Amino acid sequence: AILERETNNKPYKIIVFFTTARLTGFLAELFNSVSSQTGYKVLEIHSRKAQKARERASEEFRKSKNAVMFTSDVTARGMDYPDVTFVLQVGLTDRAQYIHRLGRTARAGKEGKGGLLLSNYEEAHMVKKELKGMPLEPTPINVSVKTSAVVEQAKQNVGKDKTLRVSAEQAYRAWLGYYNGHLKKVRWDKKLLVQQANLWAQQNGLSDQPALQKRTVGKMGLKGVPGLKLE
Repeated sequence: AILERETNNKPYKIIVFFTTARLTGFLAELFNSVSSQTGYKVLEIHSRKAQKARERASEEFRKSKNAVMFTSDVTARGMDYPDVTFVLQVGLTDRAQYIHRLGRTARAGKEGKGGLLLSNYEEAHMVKKELKGMPLEPTPINVSVKTSAVVEQAKQNVGKDKTLRVSAEQAYRAWLGYYNGHLKKVRWDKKLLVQQANLWAQQNGLSDQPALQKRTVGKMGLKGVPGLKLE
């Protein structure tokens, strides 16, 4: 809904930050699977991409008049893009990172805007602790009929396309690992973490729960936690 709103205002150059490389890659692929409905394609830059691929995407974004780029924090520092109109940050971040990312917009005296998209379990930590005192303005998100249809099609695509499904499974494992490292911030225990991860999988079109290696489960301290599927 946010991207639908921002891409309606041309010219646009939008950067969307995500928490992990796997999540960035999956969501870029997911959005590109419905590009005929959204009217735009998504560029992606993250550590899972080869350096040359990142350079090509970076250059294309820099030169484009209308473009959307999904990225992990690899783009937050050291790269300067002209005419960025909107920066959207999705999920947990810290105060310094938030400011650096927001600094991608409103360069050279030009106007720019930023947004922070949080799940309800992330909001308390981010608003009351990490970004306390910063000028944040709560904004309701109105999901249009068009956006709802696009979301439903995207979920169906995950079920139909093997490459997209594998990417979703990798993102699930990364999501689980990321929030396992931030349990205190979201006020979860291990059991609730697994429940939320499995809900994430369902919401993103995975009909079968992704399996994890026993070694991975052990490293994350999740041995014996109900709800996990082991390989």
